[in-house]
Parts: sequence; structure tokens; C-alpha cells
Amino acid sequence: MKARSQFSSTPTKHSRKSGQEKLPRWTKAAVLRELKEVADPRVRAKMAYFGVHVPKAHGISAPVLHKFAKHIGKDHALAQGLWATGIHEARILATLIGESERVTTAEMDRWARDFDSWDVVDAACCYLYAQAKPAWKKQRSGAGGRKNS
Repeated sequence: MKARSQFSSTPTKHSRKSGQEKLPRWTKAAVLRELKEVADPRVRAKMAYFGVHVPKAHGISAPVLHKFAKHIGKDHALAQGLWATGIHEARILATLIGESERVTTAEMDRWARDFDSWDVVDAACCYLYAQAKPAWKKQRSGAGGRKNS
């Protein structure tokens, strides 16, 4: 394990007293650096055991990703950038920091075409799409799913 504590060298989300300067926003580059920093080869090796077979993964447990997402806060633009990397953990993190109210139908369709593991699907559906208006419209129209016989 590395000596540096998780997420210590990057901006943090704190409440501000009036008059204080706004803290810098997270960038895609900073998030990707942190993901590499907290990667664990043991977690990466264990992913296959759980049925996750993806080529671009660092090996970061879900609890670490959830903690990191809380640290970052909601940021839909950053989520879109992280998704575009194709890195497994970056995509899960994108579903955690994405903003349901900003999700579009086109974005849902694009991301769904990229689904490559059950845990990314789980995260997208539970944390991002469940409250997104396009998801409910798609469900009512029968789009994207199995139609009743």
C-alpha cells in the first residue's frame, strides 16, 4: 500500500465560509491520476472472480470509488469526460458523480452501447438512470427492453 493517504494531493470539497475563495474543480486528468494512485493489483486480480472481464481496469474496490465520488461531488461534465476514457473504474465513478437531471436520451443510448460488465450496468441504473426522466420515458414506451408478449 502506498504511504500517501487517498485523495490527499487533490482538491477537496469543503463547506466555505462567506468571503473564502472557491476551491478548484476536479479535472479529468486529476481524477485519472488519483485512480492510478489508489489502484490495487489484488483487486484487479479478483475482478474475474466476480465475473468482471474488462481490458481497461485498474483494480479499485466499490467502497473506494464511492468514497472518491463523495469527495468529488456531483459534476456531470466531468462524468461525461470520465466515461469517454473507457476505463472501467472511471466509468463507474462517472455514474456516481453524474447528475440525473442532466442526463439526455442520446447520452443514455451512447453509454448503454458501451456497457461491458454487470457492475457498470448496475451503477448506471442504480445511481444515475433511476432518477433520469429519459429512463422513465423509455420504460413506458418499451424502448431498450423486452416487450411484453
